[in-house]
Amino acid sequence: MSPATDASILPGIVAIHSHRTEALAETVAGWFKAYPLAPLEPETVLVQSNGMAEWLKMQLAQQLGVCAAVATELPSRFAWRLYRRILGQQNVPYHTPLDKPDMLWRLMRLLPQAIGPEHGASSPWRPLHAMLGANPAPLECYRLAVRIADLFDQYQVYRPDWLLAWEQGELTLRDALDQDHSLPEQMHWQALLWQRLMATLQAPERAATRPHLHLRALAALRAGEAVQTLPRRVVLFGMAHLPLPILDLLCTLALHSQVLLAIPNPCQMYWGDAIDGRELFARLQRRSTASGRAAADLAAIPLHAMHAHANPLLVQWGRQVRDFLRLLEHREAQLEAQGRALPRVDRFDDGHPSSPPSLLAQVQQQVRDLVPLGEPATPASPQDRSLCFQVAHSPVRELEALHDHLLDLLAAPDTLAPRDIVVMVPDISAYAPLIQAVFGQYGPDDARHIPFAVTDLAAQQASDVVQAVEWLARLPETRVGLAELCDWLAVPAIARRFGLDAEGVAQLQHWMQGSGIRWGLDGTHRAQLGVAALGEQNTAWFGLERMLLGYASNAPWQGTVPFEEIGGLAASHVGALAALLQRLRHWQRVLTTPATPVEWAARWRAMLADCLLAREPEEQAAMTLLENALAQWLDAALEAGFAQPLPLAVARDAWLGALQAPAPTQRFHAGGVTFCTLLPMRAIPFRVVCLLGMDDGVYPRQSPPNDMDLMRLPGMFRPGDRSRGQDDRQLMLEALLSAREQLFISWVGKSVRDNSARAPSVLVAQLRDYLSARWGNALLQALTVEHPLQPFNPAYFQASRGKRALHTWAREWHPAAASEQAQPFAPTTLAPPQDTPEPPPLTLAEIAAIWRNPAEQWFARRLQTRFAPLPQLLDDCEPLRVHGLQRWQAFDALRQAVAPRITQPDASLAALQSLCARQLQRLAASGALPAGAAAAQLQQQWLQEWHYVLEHWLATHHSHPFASHRPQLLQWPADGAPRIVDWAPTPWLRRHAHETQALLLHVLPGKVLGSRKGEIRLKSLLQTWLQALLLGAVQPAEAGAGSQLRIIAVDAVLDATLPPKAQAQEWLQHIVTLAHRCQQQPLPFDFVTATTWWQAMRKQNGDDAARQQDALGKARQTYDGGPYEGQAARNPALARIWPDFAALHATGQFEAVAQAMLEPLYAWLEQHVTITAREDTDDRAEPAQH
Repeated sequence: MSPATDASILPGIVAIHSHRTEALAETVAGWFKAYPLAPLEPETVLVQSNGMAEWLKMQLAQQLGVCAAVATELPSRFAWRLYRRILGQQNVPYHTPLDKPDMLWRLMRLLPQAIGPEHGASSPWRPLHAMLGANPAPLECYRLAVRIADLFDQYQVYRPDWLLAWEQGELTLRDALDQDHSLPEQMHWQALLWQRLMATLQAPERAATRPHLHLRALAALRAGEAVQTLPRRVVLFGMAHLPLPILDLLCTLALHSQVLLAIPNPCQMYWGDAIDGRELFARLQRRSTASGRAAADLAAIPLHAMHAHANPLLVQWGRQVRDFLRLLEHREAQLEAQGRALPRVDRFDDGHPSSPPSLLAQVQQQVRDLVPLGEPATPASPQDRSLCFQVAHSPVRELEALHDHLLDLLAAPDTLAPRDIVVMVPDISAYAPLIQAVFGQYGPDDARHIPFAVTDLAAQQASDVVQAVEWLARLPETRVGLAELCDWLAVPAIARRFGLDAEGVAQLQHWMQGSGIRWGLDGTHRAQLGVAALGEQNTAWFGLERMLLGYASNAPWQGTVPFEEIGGLAASHVGALAALLQRLRHWQRVLTTPATPVEWAARWRAMLADCLLAREPEEQAAMTLLENALAQWLDAALEAGFAQPLPLAVARDAWLGALQAPAPTQRFHAGGVTFCTLLPMRAIPFRVVCLLGMDDGVYPRQSPPNDMDLMRLPGMFRPGDRSRGQDDRQLMLEALLSAREQLFISWVGKSVRDNSARAPSVLVAQLRDYLSARWGNALLQALTVEHPLQPFNPAYFQASRGKRALHTWAREWHPAAASEQAQPFAPTTLAPPQDTPEPPPLTLAEIAAIWRNPAEQWFARRLQTRFAPLPQLLDDCEPLRVHGLQRWQAFDALRQAVAPRITQPDASLAALQSLCARQLQRLAASGALPAGAAAAQLQQQWLQEWHYVLEHWLATHHSHPFASHRPQLLQWPADGAPRIVDWAPTPWLRRHAHETQALLLHVLPGKVLGSRKGEIRLKSLLQTWLQALLLGAVQPAEAGAGSQLRIIAVDAVLDATLPPKAQAQEWLQHIVTLAHRCQQQPLPFDFVTATTWWQAMRKQNGDDAARQQDALGKARQTYDGGPYEGQAARNPALARIWPDFAALHATGQFEAVAQAMLEPLYAWLEQHVTITAREDTDDRAEPAQH
């Protein structure tokens, strides 16, 4: 066909129907080719989303060879641009004065007036007075204005006739059948408020509101005015919903332009009467396409019996598109009455049918042909994979299962590419970080890498710059915890502004934590949050002062204790922190003061310039978004004449609220797997369509009820009205029809807590019921895969047993699952490497470490493997209580402070107590103790406990005033290769200068007695025990006959004699043998668990069997955990070898090894140690595991 002339592009309207979007695109492309516009004359195409626009352009390029001069835009923007063309740009502004942003600030002016004191109890404004009160806060007024502006904006789109009637003083509502009803009395305020809104406008502005413009534009089109400015052709593509005013505008535009309506119609039969609400439409002549099936008159069939005459899926999900099609029919009748026609082109075919058709294709064909359940269906194979249902325990497991599934599809010998796959979820913001964690863990070099893109994210999620600005805007209201302050500082644009790199930020984070920063900028900031009693301690300014003092001087100054780690070239980072905190304090003060919109705009711009330095393209784009949002808000406020002071909460929401919508520049079809939100009019065909998060209660999504919405009143519904529930049902229908090869549906169908079943979305349940009723439950079960809780479950590595086999591409789990019977962690023995010399001698500290944790030492010494501690979360709370380790550290600091002073001749108990009090005050000033009275009470308690230590420590020095500090290297055995080499402990104390009997003193900063009577904290005594054995075995000159060891702890004094030489050597030989054995193979021994077992076995009650059973039960609870965390959970080395007590005990060596390692220690305690407990504690003499 030769190209048509201009005369062939005749005005009129043509409707193109198809259930396949590709067929609609092919028809439009063919139309463009057959009837082209003039060169460089743009085609106008109306679409609902950017994704559809991109897809259509690609289809046109494939069909026509090139896609150029095709302008795609949203229907609402096109309508406004058309108003300006028809009525003149001088008469129609760029935007209406009652656009939602402008209307919001006009309402902010009007609402306080509407609820003024001059209105009595019988006033029509009393509902607003009840909502806001007599003196509404600006924030409450703003929130109500937002709701009303959104409501009036909906009225302008869907109920312009109501607004025109209200403007004329008529308090009425018109329903879908053009019957007027009185406006409910309690809602009169809406009409009155609209009248006041209109009164704020000048006559030209009132004429520029949408209801008036629409009527004027329609009249001008009918009168043939400004025809030369109209586009010659307009295409509405892929939309199953359109507001009635825009549909009227297009139908009227067809008087002068060619209008093509490319409509996605799921069914080729007439089905408009198959859904409730059919009484709202006039009965028209029905028509059906030539499909070989006779179309029943559905209007004569009761709705409760419709399932036997129409397709259930179409009936349940298709109301929205049904309403649109019926509106078109209604307009067709009107056009026919005017002597015009609405030609219809039907493109209902199978596309590229497969033989036999897949299950998905059959479902789509049955929707297309309106096939009820009663008609026979083609049998489907259980191996069919065109429909997949997957059940998981969590969103993360959904994504892991999806990743494996997509790898299976992409590995098949087919041309499927990642760009052919779309994944849609109800809320992309909840899934975005999980998607990044699962799909982003594999780099491009990994064969499991799948390129992907996440769209529909709000600017706050897509940009760390916007997140940082939002945090700044909430500064006066937030705690400014250490973690969030560090996260904010780590934003590159923030760090760059203050001259910091990544290394500097990391260093500052370490110093901020160490200097005691927990939360709050300073004391003033805390006072504004209502906690002035806490003062400055543990605030950011408190920590900064400590850092600066630590750099300048290591001495306390005016109650400030220096943080001593600051020094070197990195100290300049503290200057950056000082500048940062000064600016935060400044903006925290400034933002608390209300201001006008103009003043707020100046503040926001100054704050951005003060705290951020954007250089990267993404950062600059985010700054542009922020500036545009700020300019739009300011323009709207100025346009509305609003100049009243606003508090921070209102100004912040007015500025940043515009960024809640997804950025329009996000690409939807960008070359990889597309992750997006389920949105209306997104029926873009993909070879694979995946729906995740289809949980009960999550989808269909729930909309909060709006009791002010008059469109929701009984009898006020009109065809074409939007509904979140109907939108989601339409989305489900579109997803089903847009999948070309596979539809994958997943939901969290198992509880992660107890594995109980959880129902899917009601829409998924309807689809599954349909499949079960048509093809049987056996096929439905074959299509459903239930995934285990963990990705390393053995089921992934076992052969299929009648059901679809589970499979994972996570090869990290394959070696462990290669054999049905798990291999032991390590052989029973590991021989030392060949040609290994005699093991090197050990120190006492090394032996003590082996005793405390032999598994960890085996990993470190034999395999050169160390278990790094788990990263600790930054603490955002000031100290509220002191943990055991903190108490030990505090007492150790006291011990170190007292040690050099107690040996001086003038040392007295009072002086030492004063020294300890100053040391504790310094500790409190460092922020390590609770603030206020709690700190004073804790210091007093600790001084009382430490008084016992000082008293016995000082008494020991007074009774043994002569000290010997001569170092001496001890080795055992003295002849031959040494097995133990260590320095002799010092000092040795004597009563007289030349006395041979000496005393070795140890002061412990903790307790040695357990929490129950008869317990000793054995781990505290390990080093002392080993020293006593070495000294007894070697008998150095410093330790003459009768020498002793004394241990002074917070709760007891222990005096120990040195064991006889023969006994000490025997025990040392036993200990060294066990220590070397621990280095060759992992011994089934845990100090705490073994001590629990030993303690229970030593009890003299019951028979041996009962005692043994009781001891093993207590050991099991200690190892596996009960009310508290067990040893296996605390010790990763233990858990790596013996994950539970059953594995530990299964070695058959637990009791023997425990006895071998603990018996010498217990024997020494019983034979050579005397315990004198503090008077206010119970007399305890039995060893404990602590």
